[in-house]
Amino acid sequence: MTRDAIVNERFVAFADAVRRRILTYLSPASNGPDEIDFDALVSRLVADDESGLNSPSVARLNLVHVHLPKLEQADLVERDGDTIRLTVAPDVVADGLDLANRFETA
Repeated sequence: MTRDAIVNERFVAFADAVRRRILTYLSPASNGPDEIDFDALVSRLVADDESGLNSPSVARLNLVHVHLPKLEQADLVERDGDTIRLTVAPDVVADGLDLANRFETA
């Protein structure tokens, strides 16, 4: 993938609130573990009122078919079985989240 393509995919990844939450959960800057079990991620998203994913089945479906593929395309995370982990330096995630926050509050 070209550098421009990676940048474009990362903007797509950071544009969505659920994907930003996933990255926040995984971010060492927010005391995240840099990897999380799939079922634990589902539980966190369902418990998070702002995610909009209010049932485990809806969360699983959205993670598998939408959010994790977008994050993988952007080379931000990888899924190995039931483990999802960051594949970039924590500052990449922190900078992306900061930029998204600035756009959101502008």
